[in-house]
Amino acid sequence: MCRVGDIILIRKYIGEDGARQRNHPFIVLNDSEGKIEGLPFDLTCSVMSSFKNEEHRKKKLSMKQNLEITVEDGVKKDGFIKANQIHYFQKDKLDYIVVGSVTPELFAELMKLIEELFKDEEILVNTSNL
Repeated sequence: MCRVGDIILIRKYIGEDGARQRNHPFIVLNDSEGKIEGLPFDLTCSVMSSFKNEEHRKKKLSMKQNLEITVEDGVKKDGFIKANQIHYFQKDKLDYIVVGSVTPELFAELMKLIEELFKDEEILVNTSNL
């Protein structure tokens, strides 16, 4: 069972580009039931990625929609959260494991960034996994 702020590893899902993806970490934003585009969901997440090298780190962190996440925040490897990508899931159709959780401070910073991106209409919504 996952909770808000948990880091989960989703074994298989459909990415924002429509391609099948495997074994990727996400941060749980919401675990309440709801509907989007008429489809039921009970899990809302943002996807995480790791840095390939220092150049990649600088490039990704120069983008407004990415938020840095470090080992101090609760992960095993420094990386970034793609705050502009919101993925909706149904837990009963999802193969995942909880691998950790982020600090309350980082979660609050993430939610603030997501709110700003919503206001600026810069959020990409992925309902392909419903």
